[in-house]
Amino acid sequence: MAEGSARIRATGYKSSFAPSLHRFAPPRHRSASVFDRLGRWVDQAWFAYPALLLLQLKVIWGDWWYRDLTTGDTSSYFVTAYAWYRDFGVDLVWSPLYTAFYGSLLFLSPDAYVVTELHRLISVLSVAALVLAVMRRLLPHSVAWFVAAWWTLLHANFNAMYEVHLFSLIPVLVAVRVVLSSTRSWARGVAVALLLSSTILLRNELILPTGILVGLCLVWEVRTIVTSRAARASRLRTLLASYAIPFLVAAPILGFFSWQSLRRDPDIAASWKSKTDLTFCQHHALAYQQFHRDWKLSPWTECDQLLQDHFGKTSVTVFEALRLNPHAMLDHFATNLNLLPMGMQVALFNATSGSVTPDVIMVPLRSPGALASSITLVVLLAVGAIVLYRDRRYWWPHWLRQRAWGWVALASLAAGVLVSMLVIRPRPEYLYGPALLLMAGSGMGVAAIARRWTKLQRAHVLTPPLMAGALLLAPMYYAEYSVEGGRVANRPLLREYRRIDPLGEAIAMPGTVFMKGHYSTDIWNYVFKQGPLKVIEYHGLGDRSADTPLEAFLDRRGVTVFYLDEGLLADLEREPLAQRFLVAPESVGWEVIGSQNDADSRWMLLRKVRSA
Repeated sequence: MAEGSARIRATGYKSSFAPSLHRFAPPRHRSASVFDRLGRWVDQAWFAYPALLLLQLKVIWGDWWYRDLTTGDTSSYFVTAYAWYRDFGVDLVWSPLYTAFYGSLLFLSPDAYVVTELHRLISVLSVAALVLAVMRRLLPHSVAWFVAAWWTLLHANFNAMYEVHLFSLIPVLVAVRVVLSSTRSWARGVAVALLLSSTILLRNELILPTGILVGLCLVWEVRTIVTSRAARASRLRTLLASYAIPFLVAAPILGFFSWQSLRRDPDIAASWKSKTDLTFCQHHALAYQQFHRDWKLSPWTECDQLLQDHFGKTSVTVFEALRLNPHAMLDHFATNLNLLPMGMQVALFNATSGSVTPDVIMVPLRSPGALASSITLVVLLAVGAIVLYRDRRYWWPHWLRQRAWGWVALASLAAGVLVSMLVIRPRPEYLYGPALLLMAGSGMGVAAIARRWTKLQRAHVLTPPLMAGALLLAPMYYAEYSVEGGRVANRPLLREYRRIDPLGEAIAMPGTVFMKGHYSTDIWNYVFKQGPLKVIEYHGLGDRSADTPLEAFLDRRGVTVFYLDEGLLADLEREPLAQRFLVAPESVGWEVIGSQNDADSRWMLLRKVRSA
């Protein structure tokens, strides 16, 4: 062990910066050389990256057969993505970099499902490769691969509810990778420029972690100038260039997106405030409803009523809410803080040992596996930290000093996210920063422990079979949903998109009022690719009195396009006053522009006949 350690210390900085656990191991007999060579072979980048991408592909295989067309935020982003495809228009408030990427794929296909699925797959694979790139700089290569493989198995990563959350991680990982590429100030300058640009063009929530990193960089650079004994003026010029040049490169990009924005001042400021107020409104209602079951309204569309009850206003900022009702805000913070450990468990282990979901969807609860994994991770981090501290005379000069700013960048990202989670629900999709830091920390713990124990040092010969085992045994997440023929039984939004999209030109008219059941706004966004003039869901039919003909009710509501799904058709067929509308719609001023009536599917799409 001593001979091996002396040999490592003699190698110096350059050899230790391309790391592998093989460098920690003592000399071996010739009989083990085959395993050593095979281990070094699988550690090479040309092997590690394809192997990881192959693993990620296996995990997500069947995504295109199972996943429905994405609802909610993604359908709204599609509208702006189409504006980019049409005339390079963006909305500066709503992630213009993401919608530009999303919209650029429309040049390959005009089909909303194809484009949405393609941009999801590109994001998943790109992030997996970047996670491996970051980990290979922070950790020994063999350890880095298994940490990145851990990332590929997490549902919140490859099965994100909204693709924008995963895509927003790409520039963040690029920034961390740049910081790890050099200890010089230019690397920090490029990383800061990337993060600030991403804050403006992608996710405003990055402002806090970016601010933390900027503050630490400022303190460090000032310290280097103050402690420099000579050539301070030259050092200052170098520092200014290191930070100014990346910003000068980013400025035209920011200027281009600002110029192409569909919004202009002062609408941008008003829209940004509306966006942040709505985010707080919805997450405050979600947190409140989690532990106050008597509140039955929708946190997505009726959260303003809860704000009125708590703060006397239907739209408030976080700081206004703190001033108006500190007690309600403390309760809000406490709820999110209580959910944070459970959110971290789901982000790291796909389940939680808690009894309530930290997400907006149900996740596996009361999981013994999540509890055991959490305890194991805490023990590993604690033991690894102790070993690192005891062996600091080796680890700091030979390893950590060259990578310190990479750890600082990850820690800044994690700290900023954790603070923002007091306001925003700690969903796994929002916890990528803390999850990456803990995963990297666990890998560092393994590397530190392996260097101390000879048997663990020799375990690197197991790297090839372990990688092969991971590729063979990794679950295919979507396989359980696949059916014979490579199709999936129920994708309601995609099914209705396929029905209505060919008829889009027949009903996309100025003044259209669209009535439909579930996914009404999503269908409008994907089919008509514009903000809806007016969309009404079926629950409005509940206001119709028993003696009111259906066509009269639709006229009063101003409906001009009416989609009837199988459930509504069955209900209306039992109503005598609806029979004329269903059997002879042309007699009451409507026309059928699309329909199907067979064992597999029943639906109708009708359009109001416009008078001359």
